[in-house]
Amino acid sequence: MEELGRRLRERRETLGLTLEEVERTTRIRVPRLEALERGDFEAMPSEVQARGFL
Repeated sequence: MEELGRRLRERRETLGLTLEEVERTTRIRVPRLEALERGDFEAMPSEVQARGFL
C-alpha cells in the first residue's frame, strides 16, 4: 500500500496542489490525506471509507 500512497503524493505534487487545497476540494481532512499518502490505511476509520477516499 505504500506504493499507492507514494503515487497519490506524486500526482498531487505534479498538479502543484497542497494538502489544504485537496482538502477543500475533496472534503477529506488533511490528517487523513497524509495517512493515505503514507500508505497508512490502518489510520482510516474503516476499510470502506479508505476505499471511498480513493
